[in-house]
Amino acid sequence: MIQIDLKIYNKSFYYKYCHNKIIHTMKNLILTSLLFLMTSFVYGQCNCKTLNRENGTKAVICAPLPIAGDNGLEIGIGAMYQQNSNYVSLTIRFKSIPVQKINSNLFIRLKNNDLITLEYFNGQLGYYGGSQVAQAIFITKNTQAAKLQNSALLTISFKLTDGLMRAYKIQMNGNALEKQLKCVH
Repeated sequence: MIQIDLKIYNKSFYYKYCHNKIIHTMKNLILTSLLFLMTSFVYGQCNCKTLNRENGTKAVICAPLPIAGDNGLEIGIGAMYQQNSNYVSLTIRFKSIPVQKINSNLFIRLKNNDLITLEYFNGQLGYYGGSQVAQAIFITKNTQAAKLQNSALLTISFKLTDGLMRAYKIQMNGNALEKQLKCVH
């Protein structure tokens, strides 16, 4: 009789020990998974890469996010940072209008009604993802970067080589520069 009771006790003890061990392992797995997902979500919003240049400088470049467009073109915007300087990149993918360079400053109206003029630095034509694109880089002063970090985009305006001023209302990712400029620092 004693042996039977002892076996039952051992099985019960073993069951409780295993059950507690499994619960503890599952809790750790869930917490680790949540932490990983939260970290991925926060850093995944940036989609920025650090480049180590041959001259020893580092540049942080964020992928342009689509913000506006029409039947003829699509527009993307992104943030960059190099040697204590902020930059904004504008990428235009041409769909049905002839390819042209961007050749003016970038005028940005924010949702808080601030108007910012970013100075044209340089630009080029390229081929990206099966489409012809125009890319331009704009110098962004620290005061301008601070304003961009505190309000979403409302409209942007710029000129292409045909001389026409083009203005676009932001259709998506209006907070792209807000998030990206915080990521590059």
